[in-house]
Amino acid sequence: MEYSALLLILVLVSLVVEAQIPLQCANIETLTSRTCCPVPDLPDAGPCGANLGRGSCRPVAVPDSKFDAEQKDVRVNWPIQYFNSTCVCGERFGGVDCGECSYAYNDGGNCERKTVLPRKSVAELTDEDWREYVAVLLRAQAFPSRYMVVTVNFTTDYQTLVDSMTRPSVYHMFVWVHYTASNTPGINSMHDMAHQGPGFPTWHRLLILWFERELQVMLGDHLFRFHYWNWLDPTQRDVPFTPHRLGATVDTIVTGDLVDGNWSLICWFDKRNFTRPDNPVWPSYADYQFALSIKNYDVSPYNALVKCTEESYRSYMEGFLNERGADCGDDPMCSPIHNILGLGNLTARPTFLQTGVMGDGSASPNDPIFINHHTMVDCMLEEWIQKYQVGEEAYPTSRRIKYGHRATDYIVPFIPVYQQKEMLVSADNFGAFGTDCSVSATA
Repeated sequence: MEYSALLLILVLVSLVVEAQIPLQCANIETLTSRTCCPVPDLPDAGPCGANLGRGSCRPVAVPDSKFDAEQKDVRVNWPIQYFNSTCVCGERFGGVDCGECSYAYNDGGNCERKTVLPRKSVAELTDEDWREYVAVLLRAQAFPSRYMVVTVNFTTDYQTLVDSMTRPSVYHMFVWVHYTASNTPGINSMHDMAHQGPGFPTWHRLLILWFERELQVMLGDHLFRFHYWNWLDPTQRDVPFTPHRLGATVDTIVTGDLVDGNWSLICWFDKRNFTRPDNPVWPSYADYQFALSIKNYDVSPYNALVKCTEESYRSYMEGFLNERGADCGDDPMCSPIHNILGLGNLTARPTFLQTGVMGDGSASPNDPIFINHHTMVDCMLEEWIQKYQVGEEAYPTSRRIKYGHRATDYIVPFIPVYQQKEMLVSADNFGAFGTDCSVSATA
């Protein structure tokens, strides 16, 4: 089934979306062997480029928790239900088969030079930059992804798995990745592996890096970069929202080049229109400065119940902690930005089908401002990391942390695999930001 058919499938509320499988491993032979160690398209490379010293095929080490057979949540101990061996690439190399450069050594050549391309504020982009960016987004909605989606519950009948696979567009895959990490597939309950836990900043960091790489490959341009939207600065809040950028909002309805280019939404119940509300209430620099004053990355109970009496940088940034000491969650940092763009004034929440898609956590990447928003959140994370000079050791290791968010959990549903704690290091390790990410300096 081609990617053009995915929109019809994914908008069905009852759809099971199970796994993201690289094209090279989306076949019966690979699934039967449970080994996703493809050979890169390089002379005499061998599996994972081992003959060239690029990587090796290794067993996946997962934490000591059992797969929940009753719920069939294949995200638990990802990716062990599908693959027990994957490629592990050397420092300079990356990709499913180690045939690409790593995020840090993305020099467009032989992966020999560490390259940092600083992200910029979207306020620095020219009109031509915006036109090119909108064209990239529209192309990504039509260009086939390098991954397949499994649309049935996991089974060892591998022919059934293969027959169920569909190939989405690059952009729709981006939406689906966020959607499936946020929802328990195939059952009537939810276990969020991207939010409400210590993995929130690290999961979204990898999402932005991964999607940025997918667009780089689509464009054949290793210099392509996402830029951050500094919504803390009142003069920059409206910058993305014009007809020739990410769309102007007139009576909550988004209009402009993006929508006129047949922008399509998936995994979203309200397909009637693409909306954003008017008259939002914004977080302030005071909120952000308070966040930077919190030295603990996260504290018990490591979820949305971390309230005002504890000090948790993650909880404050995600929107569950408030410096005012009461009414937690009204207007701290991250989640309210989704609410602002999806719900408008938080004191007058519209009904579900009147909300903009950014108000729906799992399907929110349908609105492309999600990209610039989470690049901003990642910029904030980077400033916190630099201030306290922390790394993987700052990620909590408590057994109370829910699965999917534990330090050594592999981030769902990505292949190649990365542990949550591996993302809690300076962004210089991923070729992003450099010394130009200092949000507080613009206050």
